[in-house]
Amino acid sequence: MIVKVGTKDLDTSNKFLRSLWADLRKSFGKCAWQYTPYKVGKENKVVFGFMDINVPPFSIEVSINYEMKGQIKTISFNIDKKTTANYDKIKKKIEDSVNRAKVSMLKPRIYHFKTNVKSFYLLSRYEGASFSIVPCKPFKNGVSEIVLSVYGYDDPDAQSQFLRRLDNFIDIISIETNCPFWSVKSQESKYDKKDTEIQYMENETWIDGYPVQAGFLLIRQKTIETLDKVSFIDKDKQLGCFIRAGYLFHTARKIEAQVNDLLIIDDPKRLSEDTWEYPVRERDDLLSIAATMGKSQNELATVLYISALEVASLVIATEQKNCTKCGQPIYAISKRVRDFVGIYGSEYLPRIINDYYQKRSKIVHIGNIVSDVGYMGISMPQLDPNDDSGCKRVNSVSVSNLREYTGYCIRKAIASQ
Repeated sequence: MIVKVGTKDLDTSNKFLRSLWADLRKSFGKCAWQYTPYKVGKENKVVFGFMDINVPPFSIEVSINYEMKGQIKTISFNIDKKTTANYDKIKKKIEDSVNRAKVSMLKPRIYHFKTNVKSFYLLSRYEGASFSIVPCKPFKNGVSEIVLSVYGYDDPDAQSQFLRRLDNFIDIISIETNCPFWSVKSQESKYDKKDTEIQYMENETWIDGYPVQAGFLLIRQKTIETLDKVSFIDKDKQLGCFIRAGYLFHTARKIEAQVNDLLIIDDPKRLSEDTWEYPVRERDDLLSIAATMGKSQNELATVLYISALEVASLVIATEQKNCTKCGQPIYAISKRVRDFVGIYGSEYLPRIINDYYQKRSKIVHIGNIVSDVGYMGISMPQLDPNDDSGCKRVNSVSVSNLREYTGYCIRKAIASQ
């Protein structure tokens, strides 16, 4: 069976689909999936997979047809009339769901979700049109409560939207503060509004360390508007670039934290004249994963920070040129990144970032290792012809500096929009 839909853009199409799945869940009591999507380009067709709505034989192939990508001209439900009991009734019920979804997609409900995150410092108190941030007691725990409002068509749909938006939300805050954040269990004790006035980061040029005042992480006033928009990436291509860059930045920041934050290096213990015991390195509980995840954190963080700059630099991308001889696109990503950091950083930063870019390439293409895992707090100078300095270094890439340059440039770019 084929039902006409007629959506004209990607955002409307996805709202229709979310509304439809919610209506089917309500009408049939279930809408589960064997989600195996693929596209048939010649037929302008996208197949989602097989849907189970409690109708024997419990697997209905669902697909859409489009005239232009992102649109939905019609939606098809491949129901076998011979093997489906009450076929006409089921067909009518599905058609009704499609028609209701075309109306209800314009009338989502507002849902409110709260969660707690932890970092090195408390977030200060903030309020936007669709969120609030409240620091939790005790002060030393660094836990803050975040409440987000999202639009949804039923409980499962709203929950999915919340999880997606929460990641986007925290990734932007990570760029704003240079901090990693982890989800933690909720805490009932929160600071009263009278105890925590709303304060904004007024220094737009900070780059080192963290934007901390009186023990609280501060963000810029303009960031409130950005955080309110993070669920609308389909409508704002530039904001979408920053959200994707934020995902890479925050992932890099968490990986970097496994090496460079809250790490205690204990002295080895002598057991006999020539036997030593290597002590376990003590960490904050949220950093303990590094003990089992390998030793390539600096390399991974370097790759991700440079990738975050590549994505953010798309906001200054111009029309792509093709080679006059072969007709293939000419990719000048490294130049675009240099231009980006030149615009939002300083005249000296393109040369610095280019050096990081070259080291990133060596990590990816020849497996170059940028950190010396044998460092125990005592420097032991040695030669290394592959390093620019000619010497073996504990870290040939200053990951913390790269993080600060990256965060600074993206913050400036966001502020300029």
